[in-house]
Amino acid sequence: MILASRIVLGATTLACSAGLTGCLVSSHNSTKIEGAYVSPATYDEVQPGTTTAEWITAAFGQPSVKTPLASGDELWKWTYTKTKSGQGSVLFVFGGSDVTETVGHVNIQVRDGIVVHKWRD
Repeated sequence: MILASRIVLGATTLACSAGLTGCLVSSHNSTKIEGAYVSPATYDEVQPGTTTAEWITAAFGQPSVKTPLASGDELWKWTYTKTKSGQGSVLFVFGGSDVTETVGHVNIQVRDGIVVHKWRD
């Protein structure tokens, strides 16, 4: 009788422990982009000397800023913020989080309605 109750107690403890193993370690990561983000694929379509300002506006949307230059050209800038965050915990006792924020820009120099230069920073 004592042996049987020890076996039942051991089996119950093992079953309960097995159900908890999925909760011992957890993590969650996310990336959020805000602002005027231009994807690398769309950016790569721009060909200086060929691509028109009209196409740029249609593909990228309105720039965040347009700055006239002394040469008569204009500098168009799209600005975005990328936020990466991660959280993790072990046994619901130890936890941590990390947030990294990056600001990026796409710059296009326009002369007489044609792109003459492009760069990212």
